[in-house]
Amino acid sequence: MNKADFNLIAKAILLYYEHRNSLFADHFISDRLDRSPEIIRSEIAEWSHTSPEELITYLEPEKIKRHIAKTAALIREKQTNSSNILMEAMTENEGEHLSIHYKLVDTPFGNALIASTSKGICHLTFVDKENKESIGQLKKKFPHAEYEEAGDDFQHDAISLFDGKEDNLRPVHLHLKGSLFQISTWKKLIDIPFGGLMSYSALADDIKDSHALGAAVGSNPVAYIIPCHRTVRASGEFGDYHWGRARKAALICIEAIQSKGKFL
Repeated sequence: MNKADFNLIAKAILLYYEHRNSLFADHFISDRLDRSPEIIRSEIAEWSHTSPEELITYLEPEKIKRHIAKTAALIREKQTNSSNILMEAMTENEGEHLSIHYKLVDTPFGNALIASTSKGICHLTFVDKENKESIGQLKKKFPHAEYEEAGDDFQHDAISLFDGKEDNLRPVHLHLKGSLFQISTWKKLIDIPFGGLMSYSALADDIKDSHALGAAVGSNPVAYIIPCHRTVRASGEFGDYHWGRARKAALICIEAIQSKGKFL
């Protein structure tokens, strides 16, 4: 699926949710997206194997709150497995002497820019603007690095996670630049299982840390693999996302479908 197709689906899902109580949702969404209702529904069905009405039930606040409670219980009982994602913090000295490979890749959720050091993935961002801007942001983050446009095994293993299959996965190595608090927060995000959801407050060790934790979640350098899209508000609202509210809505919905109701 190319970026345009996914972006259309994500926008449609969000619009269906926002206009779920309207009798004229199909016509409104059709006008907004310049596609017939039949085409929009067909695209969603091909992508998710279900209807938009079924998908948006997973965005309902009461269902999300139940989803949070179930996920928290599984994490407490240590019934989740994130051992295939291995995170190493980048030292200050390493940050000054890096060789970085980067590549533009297609994913089921849009185009992405992925970058890796000699130890693992250091950057992954969805690309919805000009490629040069995304590459420029990468180089700004690591101003002293040497860059080569190339793929490698670290990137291949990381992209395999987008398939949503939890078995037979090779370890994914992450090599990340961040503060101790950021690294600690990103490790907590990795513990949220596929299909699960957690609130910011539930992730925080101390309720006073909720704001700082939210900032650390927002600074996630590795989209999807560190699953910040699985963090939501305790109120049951699914909230915003660095790479777009529509993309977050679509990610929550498709993971809920693919996890076969494990959390609901």
